[in-house]
Amino acid sequence: MRIKQLLERSALLLAIVFTIIVITLSLIRVGELPVPKVSNIDKLEHAFSYLVLTFLWLFALGKTKTARLLIIISCIILGIIIEILQELLTNYRCAEFLDIVANTTGILCAMLIFRSFFLKNKMKC
Repeated sequence: MRIKQLLERSALLLAIVFTIIVITLSLIRVGELPVPKVSNIDKLEHAFSYLVLTFLWLFALGKTKTARLLIIISCIILGIIIEILQELLTNYRCAEFLDIVANTTGILCAMLIFRSFFLKNKMKC
């Protein structure tokens, strides 16, 4: 079986699993990881997470323009809801507007990458 066929068959499952991972990691207490202290590194983590999340959903279900728009909007709303839940449900996390900006940046980058690879070249995904 070719890798592309395997990815196409697994795309929806990958998108669902990654969504669960993002939600879980966004709401649980994560201990200090042994990484260099870089100012606002968490914004890069947000952007990358939402880039991957959005790309997986676009790959799995983004066959039409309407579907792609709904995926983009849904990912943005998910990021906003998670920020609100962090504020309301936890005492160790807080909602940050810049996290929403970082999430949205990752989402828009995923859209651009998806368009570049799958729409401009007329490739079927």
